[in-house]
Amino acid sequence: EKLNERQQLKEDLRAHAKIVMTLLDHYTEKFDNRHTLNLESYSKVIDYGQIFSRNHIGNFMDTIIYQIERNAPKREEEPKPLVDVHV
Repeated sequence: EKLNERQQLKEDLRAHAKIVMTLLDHYTEKFDNRHTLNLESYSKVIDYGQIFSRNHIGNFMDTIIYQIERNAPKREEEPKPLVDVHV
């Protein structure tokens, strides 16, 4: 049976993804708001295969934090206007 056909697994992983995104937003001591993560980019950042099978780091949370720091896109700075609109 393909893993993608397991509806409960998909729902649980989606819920976990939202928890990890909340962690990223609120754990400012660790991440300092440098990274951004959403459901669209989540599958490119978090590798559950590494978390569950080849966890060389030793702790699931440390592995998730490592993957975010290494793979998550950086937040872009506020874009500066190209034209000065103040008079």
